[in-house]
Amino acid sequence: MPRPKQRPEAQPGRRVISPSACMQITLQKHQSQKDRWKPRVEQVKRNLRKAGKHADANGVGVPGEDCVYDVKFCPFLPPDAPPIFAFTSGQNVFVARINGDAKQPFEVLDAIEDVDEDRNTKTLGTDSYQSHNSLAWMRDPQSDDPLLLFSGTVPKIHVYNVARKERFKTLTGHGSGIQDIVPHPTIPSIFATCSDDNEVRLWNLSSKFEDSWCAVICHGEFGHTSTVYSISFTKNGRYLLSGGRDTWVHLWALPDRNELVLLPKEKVKSKRIYYPHFSSADVHADIVDCVRFYGDLIFSRSVGYKITCWRIDGFSSEDPIPDPPTKQVPGRRTRSAFGAGFTVLFTFNHMDGDAIPNYWHRFNIFPGVDGKPVLAMGDLSAAKIHFWDLEKLELDREASEFTGDPLEALEADEKLVPFLDKKNIGLYRSLDWSPDGKWLVAGYDGATLLICWK
Repeated sequence: MPRPKQRPEAQPGRRVISPSACMQITLQKHQSQKDRWKPRVEQVKRNLRKAGKHADANGVGVPGEDCVYDVKFCPFLPPDAPPIFAFTSGQNVFVARINGDAKQPFEVLDAIEDVDEDRNTKTLGTDSYQSHNSLAWMRDPQSDDPLLLFSGTVPKIHVYNVARKERFKTLTGHGSGIQDIVPHPTIPSIFATCSDDNEVRLWNLSSKFEDSWCAVICHGEFGHTSTVYSISFTKNGRYLLSGGRDTWVHLWALPDRNELVLLPKEKVKSKRIYYPHFSSADVHADIVDCVRFYGDLIFSRSVGYKITCWRIDGFSSEDPIPDPPTKQVPGRRTRSAFGAGFTVLFTFNHMDGDAIPNYWHRFNIFPGVDGKPVLAMGDLSAAKIHFWDLEKLELDREASEFTGDPLEALEADEKLVPFLDKKNIGLYRSLDWSPDGKWLVAGYDGATLLICWK
């Protein structure tokens, strides 16, 4: 849908979508094994509503080699319980609880150290630094205990029982480093991964075969030809989207629920899906490192420093699944089982400065406890987080107020510019909201977390 080149001015009294305050936390190394990692906290105070107001940084950043690639809140807690989140830092994973104390905003409940000797082996197609980069929360199929899944540049998926503080399983199968872990939205025992080995895999924690957990492999002649960086399920779990280094975005139709829960049917023999139902290298011209479904709309980001909102023409995740396209047309960079192609609706600008040629930076969409969604993404040129009010955007679109080029990027509705040690803080990597939307945690290079609240 076309739209104006400039957004209308914010209306007085409209809802505030960004946090009101934040703290910067830098992890410091210590010599003793017992106290090897300790959070050093400097409270950061400012009125974030006064846009453009800056002052000398009060936050303290400690240069470090460890990147906080991923942050995930636990979705299984009672509504009145203090939020618990997990985050990666190098070869370690931490589970922490927010306590709201100005001097110590969170306490570490558990520190999981990976002593895998294979971590010293550099895997093909990954960054030179070896670390965990992906987290996911699930439940034990038998005990219902919360499980934390984590992985990274070593092709092993570690499953950790958070309640018992012990290893649950270690899953292998990928041929190279893993880039993303995503739980199935409707089947508690199923989750998906993507990897440097060009494959997308689905796993079943309830597999009847010990040491054989891989249920489905999505890979073939029409699949990815290089590292797959990001995956996302439709809300009903019938389709899985993937994007990667080869600039392609693929949509895979999955086995129905009754079949999927029984896979794998034979030990060390996974079901294979060779043909995606939609494929395109025309949406982005560079590496695709983050994809997300919101309803049947797709949000995706590439190294071109724009987030694109688009839809597959004729696609509905609720309709009967058609046959996939199985013929290659020379020179054609979009294939679809649903219609002619795709339509770009909006693009979003998350860079206020010069572009930095980098990848593995994740945006997130908070669905909103009141049904009012917010898109958030960190700036790659400054210590800043951008927020877009998706409800307002959709209302404007439905009212036909958009009359411009959909490829001209929308500026953020709000920007969070906290007091940070800008000299030492590294690149933004990822963020997540607490289930109630009151807390936001973002991860950065330099072993740095940003904890924000409303």
